[in-house]
Amino acid sequence: MERNRAQGPKLATVLVWCNALILGAALVAGFVWLQRNADRHHVQVQEAAALRGAEALSLAFSEAVEREWQSLRAIAGTLGDATPEVTRAFIDAVGKASPAIAWVGLADPSGRVIAGTGGANEGTDVSGRRWHREGLRGESSGSVFADTFDGADAGQEFVNLSMPVRNAEGEVTGVAVYRLRMSWVDDYLSIAADSLDLDAFLLGRDGTVVAGTADRFGADLTREELLQAGLQPVRGTVVDGNEERGFVSASLGRVAGPHVPDFGWSLLVRVPSDPAGRPLISWDVVGISTVALMMVVIVALMWALNRHFVQPIEELADCATALGDGKLVFPRERGASTEAAVLSQALARIQTILQSGSSADGYGRGEDGSGA
Repeated sequence: MERNRAQGPKLATVLVWCNALILGAALVAGFVWLQRNADRHHVQVQEAAALRGAEALSLAFSEAVEREWQSLRAIAGTLGDATPEVTRAFIDAVGKASPAIAWVGLADPSGRVIAGTGGANEGTDVSGRRWHREGLRGESSGSVFADTFDGADAGQEFVNLSMPVRNAEGEVTGVAVYRLRMSWVDDYLSIAADSLDLDAFLLGRDGTVVAGTADRFGADLTREELLQAGLQPVRGTVVDGNEERGFVSASLGRVAGPHVPDFGWSLLVRVPSDPAGRPLISWDVVGISTVALMMVVIVALMWALNRHFVQPIEELADCATALGDGKLVFPRERGASTEAAVLSQALARIQTILQSGSSADGYGRGEDGSGA
């Protein structure tokens, strides 16, 4: 009667599929981990580039503003004891020296303008103006405003720089003021931004854009950018946009350098970004060939492991089946693994016992037959 054979899968098949599943899961997990780290590194690199652009633009702009402040300090140090005629001549000359300056003025402590570029605004009472009040106490940078005085620049936007004028005894004899054109600020930002390949915006304390250039990504700031600028951070980054016109935004909470009064402006720049989420593997001929080679190597390793460890156990299993069928097959010694060695030795002992029992039965039947 034929014995029932085991119907389960072969050990080699089970091991191959289990190894394949484990290896596949490990490869997928490793790929996902690498992809996430690559994406994170990709963003960090872009953020660093945006911050470098913001810092470079901030440095250039602060140096330009500091030059105007140095000029104003020189004037304030000169006009303390100057006569009215020298004062007017000096102010007229300074007003023509820099395209950034729309008007240079000198007001006495009571708030009356005693000298102005080209005689503009002389005699006007400015005691209620912020630049005069704060200029009496020290150096001051004002807010952006639209001019209400007479002149060719009426209706444009400006920002005032003011400081006290002192005589030889250190007494305050007046307030000197530079009125900077915001159009000059716009032009300066545009030229610097073009050289750095970025968009730049100067934001006031209330988040409004006081100057800027938006030639690459448009003028509409995102909610995240406005929030970042409103927090007045030392620096921060926001990644936005799409694959076609993506950008990385970086902001600096202070634009002017440490040696000049703060305008209260923050600088926000946008630099082009590379498309995010690019795959780690490029599926070209080289990528496909590399993956195919890796699969061949993995299959070869699995086949070698199967041949070395699993095949001896399968051969010993066939030997055990033969012994169960009454066939006297002597198993070969197997040392590929401890289990294979133990199973081989056990089958050898079983085979020896069966051979001994068979010989004893044959000998007993011969004696009985001869005595019959």
